[in-house]
Amino acid sequence: MADIITTDSSNLQENNCLIFTLNDKLYGINVENILEIIKVPKLDIPQKMPKHILGVITYNNISVKVVDLSTILTHKAQKYSLESNVILVKTEEAIFGIIADKVDDVKLLKSSHIQPLPYHSEENLIQYLYRIESSFVSIIDLNSVQNVIQKTQFETSDIDVAELLPQDESSIKEMENRQYELIKKFETSIEQIYYDQEQYIIFALNKNLYSLPIKQIREIVNIKNISIVKLPKMYNYIEGIFSLRGDFISVLNFKKFLNIETSAETSENSMLIVLELKDFKLAILVDEIIDIVTVTSNEVINKFDNKFESKYITSELHINKQIISIINLEKLLADERLYIKS
Repeated sequence: MADIITTDSSNLQENNCLIFTLNDKLYGINVENILEIIKVPKLDIPQKMPKHILGVITYNNISVKVVDLSTILTHKAQKYSLESNVILVKTEEAIFGIIADKVDDVKLLKSSHIQPLPYHSEENLIQYLYRIESSFVSIIDLNSVQNVIQKTQFETSDIDVAELLPQDESSIKEMENRQYELIKKFETSIEQIYYDQEQYIIFALNKNLYSLPIKQIREIVNIKNISIVKLPKMYNYIEGIFSLRGDFISVLNFKKFLNIETSAETSENSMLIVLELKDFKLAILVDEIIDIVTVTSNEVINKFDNKFESKYITSELHINKQIISIINLEKLLADERLYIKS
């Protein structure tokens, strides 16, 4: 008989977790295990496909299996759309992809919201449950997923996996373009996956994209879940303060700070990026979190021009023909406008 999985929340370290949707259920993966998130490309599908594998993609000059997590967790196959994502992950022993219907959010896991599993599990695929309001997120154990893949690698799938992906002509062409861009992107060795990379979170201000290294971020907070207290006689780019686990954190309206045209109201997608700082408690208000990407050093380009915002933006990400400004946090925090003059 399998043991009941329990979780000692007192020993849990708080980690940023990527939340995604699969078959109308929420799942989570530790951000530290994520290499990149891409829209589903064309998959290479061998004639005899192993169980639980949808296909293979070429990532950084290596073949990476794309796992159909739904067949492992629920033993049922489901169809995916052109908007589905492939989350590329790494464990100590392997790199593989997990296909998801939608990537939802990034959350800092709080030990107080951990729930032990209410059932027996032989494969330990789910580490524990995490409560978000009235919903529960199942946190995936990637090592256990890898073990299942290894155990079933010689079992042939009885599912026509090609039928699970879009079959219309325009979708096939788009997935082929994504496959081509993915292959063209990498000209470096496999060692760069581990040693010459950094993760960035990409966010939107109006129609412009900006980014921050994820190591500089403490937490992502949905503005709907907190209450911002306005402060009297404060600069217009300071929205106020809010309380986060005993800390009072100032909210910087980044669009106003950068003199970007802004509407009076925030949208339902507006988020707060709480920065990881020692002596300064600050969160920046952004319109939407777009993605988390892992990039190599050759995708970070130094930037030189005379625009006002270049005071805070000295480099850019060049990804899939997009240019994304990187916020220089050191220069931002050196701006005297962030400090109240007595």
